[in-house]
Amino acid sequence: MIAIKKSWYILMGFCLVILLYSVSCKKDSTNATPAPNPTPSSQKYSLSINITHFFGDSLFKYNTKFINAANDTIKFNKLAYYFSNLKLTKDDGSVYAPETYFLINFDNSSTAIFQIDNIPQGTYNKFSFFVGVDSLHNHSLAQTGALDPGYGMFWSWNVGYIFNRLKGNFGAANTALTLDVGGDANLMKYDLPTSIVLTSNKVVNLKMDIKEYFQNPYAYSLKTDDSSIHDLSAPGISKLVQNSKDMFSVTSVQ
Repeated sequence: MIAIKKSWYILMGFCLVILLYSVSCKKDSTNATPAPNPTPSSQKYSLSINITHFFGDSLFKYNTKFINAANDTIKFNKLAYYFSNLKLTKDDGSVYAPETYFLINFDNSSTAIFQIDNIPQGTYNKFSFFVGVDSLHNHSLAQTGALDPGYGMFWSWNVGYIFNRLKGNFGAANTALTLDVGGDANLMKYDLPTSIVLTSNKVVNLKMDIKEYFQNPYAYSLKTDDSSIHDLSAPGISKLVQNSKDMFSVTSVQ
């Protein structure tokens, strides 16, 4: 009988030790630092680009009289240009640069809008693009989309795109004008400082001022400078390209 009691006490003591150990382990597990959650993948958003066309302070319209810095009275009936190579730059210098080629064929509505999707979230402090087509894509006929030569913005004799086209009439004699600008050396480049906090879909509003094409640093005169540009040899191209540096500005980000 004594032996049985002694064995029973030993068994009870053993069970008590197991119970205390189990409680201790549970407490330690409760206070343990949880394993970190996996880092979520970067969110991506859309950026709409809204370009409103002006001539100075007036909305740009076809068959409307405008006066440039050289006092030429002009009526336009054609505006077309390539908006390409969008690049967004963050504070740390990292860049997002999707392949983008858009042909803006002005249709007298004053505003053109297009959208770029799947842009990584972040804060971008510079908005860059070209008016024109980069040299890598400027000399090939076998292209599609906005770069399809069938749109008529291509010099087949020179194998190169027309970057910016303006057509219309000017002066009392209603003289025809055509300003076709192209050529690798005449690519128009824009780096516009701004702040785009891309944590949701956003809209960048741009102003294109065609009046700037004819002023600063040169008061471009259609009477004494070129009014008919169809190739790279025209001396007026250089003046127009230098004037073009102020054509675009960011008006707001929404």
